[in-house]
Amino acid sequence: YGLTDEQTAALRTAYEEGYFGEPREISLDEVATAMDLSSTAMSGRLRRGMRNLIAATIAEVDEE
Repeated sequence: YGLTDEQTAALRTAYEEGYFGEPREISLDEVATAMDLSSTAMSGRLRRGMRNLIAATIAEVDEE
């Protein structure tokens, strides 16, 4: 899906720890701490990883 190893680890950890649950079971800061990252770095990895997953799976690509 075009994910880096770091993005895969961030998404997997966030998912397994309940970050994507409703309601959230863990905060961004807690996930970041679990991965020994700042919350800014963790947020960026999650955003880029989700963008790559969306682009590879459900986004419509213009074919010219």
